[in-house]
This record gives sequence, structure tokens and C-alpha cells, in this order.
Amino acid sequence: MNITSFMDKYKDATPEDILKAEGLERDLATIQREVMNLGNDNMSAEVQDVLRNIYAVLESQIVQVNEQMKEQKGKMLLSNKRENACLAYLQSAGAGNKGRR
Repeated sequence: MNITSFMDKYKDATPEDILKAEGLERDLATIQREVMNLGNDNMSAEVQDVLRNIYAVLESQIVQVNEQMKEQKGKMLLSNKRENACLAYLQSAGAGNKGRR
């Protein structure tokens, strides 16, 4: 992939387009090497703007996934606490019933 095709592919991409892009990781690795070799400051700045946009989208996606994982972990912990409380109640109720027989 060269800089022109990279710009065509990602310049006006929405966050959803970026996340669904095939070969994004490969494209980023290739374009980073190309940008390092650029002599044209205007083109370099334009490409860097697109890269910043892509990285911002990826970062926000990571934060969102992180939050979802924390929320899920919290739900699991709460569920485990409820389950443990239920088991403790059943065990104590079972122990209490043994004496009545």
C-alpha cells in the first residue's frame, strides 16, 4: 500500500469504517514506514492527521471494551456474591433441618 491508496482508503473513513477495515494493522505498519521516508512536509502532515484519527478511533474502542469488561466483571462478582449467599443460606437451613428429624 502506498500513501495515496492509504489516504484514499482512510481519509474520510468513519470510526465504523476504520474498525471494519480489512488489513488495518498491515496498512498502518506499511504507512508508518512510508511516512518516515517522506520528504514532503505537507503530505506528511496530512498523513499524520489521518493516522491520528485512526489511532483516536482505536483508542476509544479500547477504552469502550475496557469499560465493558469492567462492567461484566462487576456483574460476575455480584452474581458470585449472590450465589455464595444463597448457598450459605441453604447450607444453614439444611443444618437446621437435621436437628428436627
